[in-house]
Amino acid sequence: ENVQGAEPEVDEERLTCVQVELTADYIAPENSSLYRHIYGVGERISCRHQPTSASVIWRIASHAAENFMSDDSGCDKKITFAHLAANRPTVVVECCNAEYSPQFALVEPTDVVAYSAAWNGTCLPRGRAGGFGMKMNLYVHPMYVSFQGIDMVEVPCNDVVPPIGYYASTNFDGYLSHCSDAGAGWWHHVKAGNYWTEDEIGSGERRAPWCNGILVWNVPIAWNYRFDDVLSWPRNHYSSTCKKIGADSSFRQIYGIDGTGSVSVEKFDHVSERNTNDVVNVDYVIVHEGDHQ
Repeated sequence: ENVQGAEPEVDEERLTCVQVELTADYIAPENSSLYRHIYGVGERISCRHQPTSASVIWRIASHAAENFMSDDSGCDKKITFAHLAANRPTVVVECCNAEYSPQFALVEPTDVVAYSAAWNGTCLPRGRAGGFGMKMNLYVHPMYVSFQGIDMVEVPCNDVVPPIGYYASTNFDGYLSHCSDAGAGWWHHVKAGNYWTEDEIGSGERRAPWCNGILVWNVPIAWNYRFDDVLSWPRNHYSSTCKKIGADSSFRQIYGIDGTGSVSVEKFDHVSERNTNDVVNVDYVIVHEGDHQ
């Protein structure tokens, strides 16, 4: 009270305000903001708070065994979101007996896309069938997150889709499925821009007599958390932590032949064909006209 000689009464309360932020270490091809709160599995996230003098504790409240939180010199903590999207982990920030859980979404790979294809430069002399191929650069979707923290593989497949015509005859001496011997099983890092790897497919020589035929390979594709920043998982490694993208038949490699010896190969919505005049086309555009005599 405003009375001469009286002691003033003071009622004091304090409020501590702390700003917390999550920033992505990788740039998503279709979202350049590092402050996005939607991440691809395997992404690394930096955790920070302001003011730095405040006592803040970061922790993962669920599925901690399958996510990784570590100290980092450039931030409070580094999180690797390694858990499946179906069981999104909960990140908790504690300060002054208060808790806060940042909201975010976690996304798994849903598709593999080749934007274009090119002839691989191989061919045979005129009068012979097959012996050619094409190559494609593969990218992982969706592109609004980064998958730079995972490895991916074409899983060896021994399940045979029943071949038709020429490919069911004894004239065909190739592989009936996309097994390890046919080139499956190699792991590669997903890199910046969600670029996965270059895929080269081809047809060996098809001996006469020719007839109509179709051969379909199922090409299962799977991902796993990155084994190492430099090394990929060993070839043919496959464990419970690996997860396939869709069904085994979601991605296919298809071979075709007709009675004239024209052979085609198709994958990721691209097709290449070569006839016995040594004319090669990719996506129905001629890229090579037989130079052989």
